[in-house]
Amino acid sequence: MKSKYDIIWIDNVDSTNDEARRRLSDLDNLSVLSALSQTKGRGQGTNTWISEPEKNLLFSIVLKYASPTTGQSTSPLSVQAHDQIVISQIAALSVVDLLAAHDIEAGIKLPNDIFVAGKKICGILIEHTVQGMWLRSSVIGIGLNVNQRNFDVNLPNPTSMVLCSRENEADIDTGELLEEFMTIFTGYLDRFCHITGGYNRLEKLFNAALI
Repeated sequence: MKSKYDIIWIDNVDSTNDEARRRLSDLDNLSVLSALSQTKGRGQGTNTWISEPEKNLLFSIVLKYASPTTGQSTSPLSVQAHDQIVISQIAALSVVDLLAAHDIEAGIKLPNDIFVAGKKICGILIEHTVQGMWLRSSVIGIGLNVNQRNFDVNLPNPTSMVLCSRENEADIDTGELLEEFMTIFTGYLDRFCHITGGYNRLEKLFNAALI
């Protein structure tokens, strides 16, 4: 089945965010880089993201924004730099909704972590470029534990979708899961970033999902 989205799969990379930034000029708006494994996955600050190869979703979404002053973009989306939190809110809510679609109740722990019953299932790292008052691009890195059943003992309270599902649940197709996520994510962009008062409505949803 042909993907609805521009998803580029990579066998191995240091970090999908780093790779997306290296390719930024060649990637279109809403392009996705997804890796089967990462050697230097990054979290917030100096934290690292450790993931068993070929078990989880490790991907970065590229957003490119229209410039209201020059119009030099094919993207319909414009976001002022002081409103950049809306991108973080959309990413986090999209993960929560994805998990809910699989009967997993999750909440958001600030700044960008997703937890299920006190255990971390997902981390998000977003990096923006800014021009004047406006965002020019965003790289949204998401690490979602999907099929991993065993974790490093030094990791604090990790879990995965398969561990949150019924016992002996079969592995989840990560390709289909990524397609599902992108449908939710782009739906949030369409619903809240192009209408008056959309940011306020989005903030209420986000606050309701906080742990």
